[in-house]
Amino acid sequence: MELREAEEFLLSHGWTVKPPPQYISQIRRIQDETCYKYGFTRLELLSRRRYTTLVRCRHEAIRRCFLETCASFPELGRAFNRDHTSIMYAVGNLMRKPLTEPPDKEREDR
Repeated sequence: MELREAEEFLLSHGWTVKPPPQYISQIRRIQDETCYKYGFTRLELLSRRRYTTLVRCRHEAIRRCFLETCASFPELGRAFNRDHTSIMYAVGNLMRKPLTEPPDKEREDR
């Protein structure tokens, strides 16, 4: 089976490659709110950078998206340019240890 045939088969059976449209607007809203809270842009949030404060911001956004939408780990991974296992780690890490440190601190990572 060629790639095109496989894609057509999956689409004909209801599988999607990207998050459904109703999740995209919610996810973007949550990303924007979290970025505003921490003082980052969405471009920085979706980047590969791993500054401590940026990772905290990203993980909080991922957790909020997980709790406030019905998006799956792979869908959230695509929305955050991450693998689904990174999303699982972020959700699990924050569920075990909630964020208690306020984001008011100076962005020491820059």
